[in-house]
Amino acid sequence: MNRRVLIIGGTNFFGRHIVETLLENNYEVVLLNRCKSNTILFPELERICTDRLNKNLKEVVDEKFPYGSNTFHCIIDVNCYDTNMLNNTMEALRHKTNYYVFIS
Repeated sequence: MNRRVLIIGGTNFFGRHIVETLLENNYEVVLLNRCKSNTILFPELERICTDRLNKNLKEVVDEKFPYGSNTFHCIIDVNCYDTNMLNNTMEALRHKTNYYVFIS
């Protein structure tokens, strides 16, 4: 089973606890965020430093993880503020997983 999970956000509030729980359960966690807050947290994790509003989000993720479909067991989004932002992110990343969890 693929145990790699992409967390959008993950260094504040609830996201940080999700990351801790995944790590305790031996998941491989990758963070996608702007790399601006709590950057000292989880230094051992791979990070994709970009803004989800980046028009080239798909290319940025593909460059780091060019493996194709099912790169991630799931994507957990804990840092979204409006539906346009969510739709753009889901469209850019849909080819990387079959499961997208949105926590609002």
